Amino acid sequence: MSKNLVRGQWQIGDLVMGPGTQYEVMPPKIGSYNVQNQDTQIPLSDTMLFGQDTFQGGTLTFKIGVKDNAPVRYMPNTLPADLVTKSSKLLGVLQGEWKADEVKQQFGGAKALIHCDRYGVTKQIWGRPRKFEYTPKTQTSQWRTVNAEFVRLDTLCHADSETLASLTVGADPVFYSTGGDAPAWFRVLLVGPQSHPIVNVGNNEIELDLDILAGVTVEVSSYPWMRRVVDSNGVNWRNKLIGATKYLDQLRLPAASPVAMSWSASSTSSASKCLVLWRDAYHTI
Repeated sequence: MSKNLVRGQWQIGDLVMGPGTQYEVMPPKIGSYNVQNQDTQIPLSDTMLFGQDTFQGGTLTFKIGVKDNAPVRYMPNTLPADLVTKSSKLLGVLQGEWKADEVKQQFGGAKALIHCDRYGVTKQIWGRPRKFEYTPKTQTSQWRTVNAEFVRLDTLCHADSETLASLTVGADPVFYSTGGDAPAWFRVLLVGPQSHPIVNVGNNEIELDLDILAGVTVEVSSYPWMRRVVDSNGVNWRNKLIGATKYLDQLRLPAASPVAMSWSASSTSSASKCLVLWRDAYHTI
């Protein structure tokens, strides 16, 4: 979640860059996504048979100016005593966030790069920080220039905040409106007690052959940065998806459309819940 970013600002981890900060950020170079195709040349013909195309997220390349407020030697000693200490740490803090130690050794682990665009819309871009180079400090330097790369997990941007729909067991379908301009992944939280829950979200049906005990929550998530079926005790229940349930990477909501949602289950109580959460998705940064 962002720290109430203003237009033009970026955030990675707890670090905010851009207008009003010690980090000046040039508009990034937005690399094209790669297309993985399965095209085939038809033998003895001049015709191409197109296969299935998939997209691979591209790279964002940033040029960042880290301000160096440390006084030069000939200036009078009238500046704050901690100025040198604060200034010397700025580059190291940025490098620490870019190394992404918290996710770099996790299989499938990703980190959010958050941006408030010039329209005032805050979006998350998921991926991995990669290359990071910087200029050395000189006797008269007033900033350090950083060139940094961020490899995207997918080709979309996602809303910084989640939209939540709370469903009533056994009730008629209720319509909720989505936003954005691209199909959005979503997640479902099932709070026990309940048995054999079936959740319908638009044209997606999620059916679990599972008894969920009281006090236990099962999450079914199609978000690409945490695609999983796991409960609050850390147990994986992916093999309990049955019926017409699609593969997790196919569970998506249409953009800017009303979506009907409903939930049924047995052995429920007043503590049983079903929550559907999603982040509106956008094609562009």
